[in-house]
Amino acid sequence: MVWISSDIHDTTTIDSKYAKDPKGWHGTFVYKADDQEEREFYVASHGYTSGKEDFTLKEATHTPEKQNRTPRGGRRSGKIV
Repeated sequence: MVWISSDIHDTTTIDSKYAKDPKGWHGTFVYKADDQEEREFYVASHGYTSGKEDFTLKEATHTPEKQNRTPRGGRRSGKIV
């Protein structure tokens, strides 16, 4: 399963605070393999572009596997993945 987690943006969360992403504009995507779905884990990826209106991928990064209850929007937001 794959889903788009956001529009193209240039921010990220660093130490639970929103900040400009040093790598720039990107879309955020989340995916789960069947075994991850069963275990309630996911992997988030950023697809970096040259700008807000540019959809050509220039670099991609991926997080280590995280639990579905991982906080998003800052630890105090109350939101989870």
